Amino acid sequence: MELRIPVPPLSEQRLIAEMLDQADEMRAKRRQAIALFDDLAKSIFFDMFGDRQSIFRRWPINSLEKLLDFLTSGSRGWAKYYIDPPWR
Repeated sequence: MELRIPVPPLSEQRLIAEMLDQADEMRAKRRQAIALFDDLAKSIFFDMFGDRQSIFRRWPINSLEKLLDFLTSGSRGWAKYYIDPPWR
């Protein structure tokens, strides 16, 4: 009950509230701009390459064993540790 808390004048409180409202509006506009940019990026991709589902339907489907003789995860200097298995 004896604690004193300084309170700005009402005109200053209104100014602070107005500034906070403006900040909220800016955040909302920023979120909207980000969403619109995301939509734009998707639209550009769609215009350039088409619908992903329709593209995949046009491509033939094969298993890797029909397309590859040999498959590895890539070169990482492991070749020096490779030896032919004894059953070959």
